[in-house]
Amino acid sequence: MDTAELREKLEAPFPPELVKWKPQAFTKNAPKRAKMVAYVDARSVAERLDEIFGPLGWQVDYAAAGERLICSIRIRDGEGDWISKSDGGLVELDEENGHAAKSGDRSKAAKGTISDAFKRAAVVLGVGRYLYRLAGLWVEWDEAAKKPTEAGEKKLREEIAALLAAIARKNAPKIESTKGTPIGVATVVSGKPSDIGGLVFPP
Repeated sequence: MDTAELREKLEAPFPPELVKWKPQAFTKNAPKRAKMVAYVDARSVAERLDEIFGPLGWQVDYAAAGERLICSIRIRDGEGDWISKSDGGLVELDEENGHAAKSGDRSKAAKGTISDAFKRAAVVLGVGRYLYRLAGLWVEWDEAAKKPTEAGEKKLREEIAALLAAIARKNAPKIESTKGTPIGVATVVSGKPSDIGGLVFPP
C-alpha cells in the first residue's frame, strides 16, 4: 500500500463503542462536573496495528527515561522501509499525606505507564489522534456512582457522533451537481450528526 493509503488506515476513527472516557478534573462546587477526556485502550491500538501490518509486521520497544517510559513503535512505510515513532508515558501514584502507596497500586501504575506510553506513541503515528479534537468536555458527574450522570453520558455520545460526522464530511468525495452545488456531503447541524452514506449515528 502507498503512503496515503497507509496514513488513511492509521488515522481511521474507531467504532464509537471502543472509545472510552476518563475524568481529568472536577469542579469543587455543586452541581459537580467533570472534565472528560476520550481515549481507546491499548488492546484496540494493537488490534489496529495487527489489521494494517499483520501480527508480525510491527515492533515495539521500551526504554526508561527517569520516571517516564519511552515507547517506540516501528512499522513499515509505504515503501517497505522501517520507520519508528516514539513518545513517553507516566501514570502518577496518588500518595496521600506522603504515605507510600500499596504494592498493588504500584503494580497498577506500572502497567498504566506501559499502556500510556504505547498509546501515545501510536498517536504520533496517527492512531486515535482525532480524539484530541474533543479537547476535554465538561459534563455532569455522579459522585456516588463515580461516573457521568445520564445527561452527561448522553452529551459524550453526541460529541463522538458529531465528531465522526465532521470527519466523514471532510473525507467524503464532493460530487458536483449540474447546478454546481456540491451534493452527497454529510453536514452537522447544531452540533448533531446527520446521515452519512446511509448510516445514522444515534444520539
